[in-house]
Amino acid sequence: MSEENLIDKNCSVWTSPPFDYNTISKVNDLKKNNIKDFNDSFYSDLSFGTGGMRGIVGVGPNRVNKYTFGRNTQGISNYINKNFKNEFKSVVIAYDCRNESEFLANKVTEIFSANNIKVFLFSSLRPTPELSYALVKLNCLCGIVLTASHNPPEYNGYKVYWKDGGQIVPPIDETRVYSDPQGFSVGEHRDGNDVDFPEMYQDKLAKWSRKLHLCLNGKDILPPALQPCLQGIKSH
Repeated sequence: MSEENLIDKNCSVWTSPPFDYNTISKVNDLKKNNIKDFNDSFYSDLSFGTGGMRGIVGVGPNRVNKYTFGRNTQGISNYINKNFKNEFKSVVIAYDCRNESEFLANKVTEIFSANNIKVFLFSSLRPTPELSYALVKLNCLCGIVLTASHNPPEYNGYKVYWKDGGQIVPPIDETRVYSDPQGFSVGEHRDGNDVDFPEMYQDKLAKWSRKLHLCLNGKDILPPALQPCLQGIKSH
């Protein structure tokens, strides 16, 4: 299929139900007023890269929005429900201060909940390392943080972490499902499990900081898995 035909096809899909009226209106306005941005928004699907997906916030399959992130969340939900049938299924979600981060975090929460996966949602902005800490502390299967790290301000992103606290790696990252937009469920956040333990997290950081200081001064030994962290670090 040619790029032009693909753009037309995607536009037709995004201007029909189940897409909401506001989204359809934005698509039509974009096509009318900014054809270059419109073409870039509809010529392709937003790609899933290292540990997640990131892109410019906007409408269309090649932009960050509740539909593109929703499809990805449904894919992860399908994977969890298929591969962890006999386990307690839970996820933890964090977000930063980027455009629509809190809004998108709540949408992602609703989709996991609709798939009968328990959700822990941070009550306010959190750094990515705290998401990793919470993931292990709460014994969740998966963690999502809405952030685009160092990318320009018009970007946002969807980073996926697994139950060991690290970013997903093959083959898990190859199992995501890019289904039709109507292929995911949306429900209320039934669980009501806001997670908030900054003091516990900060205490843990303080303990590791003290241990690192002792290691740098030859007074303690860092666990083998963390010894590479000492490379290039000087004691102050």
